[in-house]
Amino acid sequence: MTLCYGSKTAVDCIYKPLFDRLNSIEKFEAYRTVDKPDVDWNGSVGVVTTLLNKIEINIKNSVAVVCGPPVMMKFGTIRLLDMGYKDEQIYLSMEKNMSCGLGKCGHCMMGEFFVCKDGPVFTYDELKATPDIWK
Repeated sequence: MTLCYGSKTAVDCIYKPLFDRLNSIEKFEAYRTVDKPDVDWNGSVGVVTTLLNKIEINIKNSVAVVCGPPVMMKFGTIRLLDMGYKDEQIYLSMEKNMSCGLGKCGHCMMGEFFVCKDGPVFTYDELKATPDIWK
């Protein structure tokens, strides 16, 4: 399992205490990057999608799960497709779109789906034709 995690600054990383422990787990790799490094930061710098250039993965036998702000999910999905992932191998967590959580208000409608009732996780294949998917 490979985790690619990005945050604006090192201070913004809410999982910081877990990274050493995650990297000690056999067959688990956790990578971090920040957009704006401070003087103490010695890790990767750049948006989270740049971490995808560092990983070696057997795409044929894997899936990718993308969770974060819409702009990151958009460019993350584009990068995963460029790497060779198929639409049905990319899972998108669309919880940002939920409001009432009951399917009553309609705020979470994405095409034919209620994010709160039918998701919030969908494959890119299910949502790629949906207008405004990244808003």
